[in-house]
Amino acid sequence: MTHEEAKHVTDFLVNARPEDKMEAVLPPVPQPGVVVTSVEVTILVVDDDEWVRAVARDTLTGQGFSVLTATDGRHAIDLFRRCSVEITAVLLDMTMPGLGGEAVFAELHSIDSTAKVVLMSGYSQHTAAQRLVDQGLASFLEKPFLPDELLQALRDLRPAA
Repeated sequence: MTHEEAKHVTDFLVNARPEDKMEAVLPPVPQPGVVVTSVEVTILVVDDDEWVRAVARDTLTGQGFSVLTATDGRHAIDLFRRCSVEITAVLLDMTMPGLGGEAVFAELHSIDSTAKVVLMSGYSQHTAAQRLVDQGLASFLEKPFLPDELLQALRDLRPAA
């Protein structure tokens, strides 16, 4: 992307209505079995479990997404600060050592109040996740998840047509 193209995208993201941003920034997630050949969307995957990060990364890159990974909350916040313009959505583990999902979510939203965050947890949707919905949480994904469930959680981030 040239500097001029990046400026155009940034101008659009700053000035467009929220529903226009979602349409432009988060293209349709392909149906299972359909592979996208161009990288248009970047997802930040935050989980202290290497297996979860690997499954999410492999599933998403297999569908043409660009993926950044973070092993903990501090690393996630640092990546998001540096790359928030490129990051379309964040898959965030609720329970991690050190800075947990709830604190990371709050920090991400202080950086960008329009950040699309999908909270992941090995527990069913619990009180903390329900509280975060009122603060802008986009979706909840229960672990363990199947690749199709992960892709569906991203499809659900798009506004209804």
